[in-house]
Amino acid sequence: MAVRQGTRRVLLPIGFLTIDTDHSRVMAPALLAADLTELPAWSGSTVERPEEEELRDALDDIFHGTRRYELPDFQLIDERDAVGSLE
Repeated sequence: MAVRQGTRRVLLPIGFLTIDTDHSRVMAPALLAADLTELPAWSGSTVERPEEEELRDALDDIFHGTRRYELPDFQLIDERDAVGSLE
């Protein structure tokens, strides 16, 4: 998913995003506005391995130390909210 910051575009991995259907918005709760300036600019073209690696490196730099616990890997998901959950 691409996010515009002024005239600059960046990519965000889908795991960083949550969908707020009540307010018709997509949020990235782990990221601060200042973090977006640390992400590599995206040209709008296809994403190849080098772009993925550059983004991953930038995210690793942002989420170091105790901030690593803000990564999606550490987020608890309520299975009742999961898409396609069984009832």
